[in-house]
Amino acid sequence: MMEIVDHLRSCPLLGRLPEAALAELASDARSLGLRGGATLFESGDPPDALYLVTLGRIRILFPDHAPTEVG
Repeated sequence: MMEIVDHLRSCPLLGRLPEAALAELASDARSLGLRGGATLFESGDPPDALYLVTLGRIRILFPDHAPTEVG
């Protein structure tokens, strides 16, 4: 679980949270691996998770906009 806390701490959005809050987030976290070209979620899907990219890149596609790569 410490590795997950370290990843959360390195995220600018989450890094300033208290250790207890990071530990609580980490306890609910799960690892998800995707192959290239796989879809993580689509526009309109209910917001039921927070995704933190720790390895690789992700392409974000919006209708009528150029693709954006993150990671």
